[in-house]
Amino acid sequence: MNAIIAIVDTGGHLVYLERFDKAQFGSIDVAIHKARCSVAYKRPTKAFEEEVKSGKISLLTLYGILCG
Repeated sequence: MNAIIAIVDTGGHLVYLERFDKAQFGSIDVAIHKARCSVAYKRPTKAFEEEVKSGKISLLTLYGILCG
């Protein structure tokens, strides 16, 4: 399996992280930030993806990564 699972509490604090064997190292931070984003904005990160696709949001950032 090629995945990382990050679970945060309601305050955005990491409570569980699991990295499967073939998952790339850089995805650890992405998984943690996605989990924190979901808690902070009370919606799945898929909602932001849809807003980017529709043009409502033109730019998203994540430490060292720029999407848009």
